[in-house]
Order: sequence, then C-alpha cells, then structure tokens
Amino acid sequence: MIRRTPLRKMSAKRQRESRIYAVKRKAFLEATPMCQLCTLAESQDVHHLKGRLGGNYLNEATWLPVCRHCHDWIHTHPIQAREQGLLK
Repeated sequence: MIRRTPLRKMSAKRQRESRIYAVKRKAFLEATPMCQLCTLAESQDVHHLKGRLGGNYLNEATWLPVCRHCHDWIHTHPIQAREQGLLK
C-alpha cells in the first residue's frame, strides 16, 4: 500500500526564512516609521522592490517601507509603478 502524506504548505527552508523575516521586518519598520512614497502615513508594510524570490526576501537593501494605501497602489498600477522603479 502506498503511503500518502499531505504536501506541506511551506517548505522547512521557507519556514526558517519567515521566522527571520518577521524579526527583521519589525526592526525595519521601527527604524523607518514613515511611508517612503507619500511621506504622510505611518509605514505598515514592506514592499520588496525586486520581488521576494531568491535572496531578496531577506535582503533589506531591496525593501521599501510603505503604508497600506501606497502598497495597494503599487500592485494595482503595475505600469506606473514600473516606470517609477517600484516593481521589477
């Protein structure tokens, strides 16, 4: 009989990275409390300028602190965001 185990929702490697990311994200947002796009609101999100794949997930050099409104704008207006260098 073939034993079938359910697929993991997240790999063990990504789980480790997520724990590290949570700590780094909190420190990053505390160090940069204002949105870097509108400069009016408190930063709540980390936008990954070069995506989250590879080393970019934990690379703070590719992060941008943004408020929820600006982060939503980036992802709902990809053409304009690319023109401004906010998306790869």
